[in-house]
Amino acid sequence: MALIGDFPSTVRRPGFAVHGFGASGVQTNLANDIDIRGNRIWDNAHWSDFATSGISIFRPTSRAEGSDDPYGIYIAGNLIWDNYMDDSLYKPKDPNGLTDGNCIILDENGAYTDRSRTRTLIRNNVCVDNGGPGVAMTRSANAEIVDNTFYLDNRTSKRTVVDHGEFMCQGMSGYQKIDYPPVAGDEAGDRFYTPCVDVVFRDNVVVGRPDRKYLFQHYNRWSVEFGGNVWVKDGFDPPSADDTALAADTTVLRRPDTGDPTTADWTAVGPAEGKGAAWPLDTR
Repeated sequence: MALIGDFPSTVRRPGFAVHGFGASGVQTNLANDIDIRGNRIWDNAHWSDFATSGISIFRPTSRAEGSDDPYGIYIAGNLIWDNYMDDSLYKPKDPNGLTDGNCIILDENGAYTDRSRTRTLIRNNVCVDNGGPGVAMTRSANAEIVDNTFYLDNRTSKRTVVDHGEFMCQGMSGYQKIDYPPVAGDEAGDRFYTPCVDVVFRDNVVVGRPDRKYLFQHYNRWSVEFGGNVWVKDGFDPPSADDTALAADTTVLRRPDTGDPTTADWTAVGPAEGKGAAWPLDTR
C-alpha cells in the first residue's frame, strides 16, 4: 500500500506539509491501495484548469493481487484548509463555472478496471475553509465518511458544480463508454454507470457557511446511510432522525480558527461532544 504521510500506528508523528501547489495538494490518478494519513494540506488548487482539490482520488484502478484489507483507500487524520479554485478560472459560458477546490473528492471510481469495487475510508479529518465541499463524491460509490469535522467549507462565491453544501453525493446522469485495455471478464470499451450508493456518513460535525443554502445535496441515483451527525445551520432539516440539527450560533467546537487552523482547538464540545475528528488528530 502506498503511504502518504504518517504511519498507521498509535504514535502520532507529523506527516507531510503540502502547500503552495497550483493543482491538488495530494492527487492520485489510476491508482489504488492508497493510504493518506496525518498530513497538513493547505493553499493548493488555486491555478489549475484541471479541476483539483486538497485531496483528489481520480479513477482508482483495480487493487493489488491478494489484497485482503476491506478498504483500498484510506484518508485519515489530515488537516486540510484553504484549497480552492481562484475566481480567475471562472468560465461564465461553462455550465459548471468553476468545478472543484474541494477538501476531499472521490471522482469517478466506477471507471476503468475497479468498477466501484474499492471501498474508501475517510476518517478523523478536519476540513476548514476550502472552496468546495468537505467531501464531494462525484460519480463514485462505496465510502465510509465517519468522525470528521467540516467547518465553513464551500466558500467559493462563483457558480460552481460543487456549490451544494459540505457533502455532495452525485451519481452519473447516464452511461459512459470508456476505452481501456481489456482485462479478464471485461471487454475494452464497455459502458459503465456509477450511482452514488453504499455510502455511510456518520458521527461527523458539520458547520455550514451561513450564506450557503445547503449542507448536503445529492444528484441522480444515490443511497447514503446517515447517523449520529451534528449539523450546524439555521433552517437545516437533517437527513436522518438519528442526526442533530442546531442553530448557526451554537458552539460545537472549542476554539475554531480559519486564519491558522493549526493553532486552533477542534475538539467537539457541547451538543457535539464525542463527535467529529479527534483533536489532536488521530491517524488511525
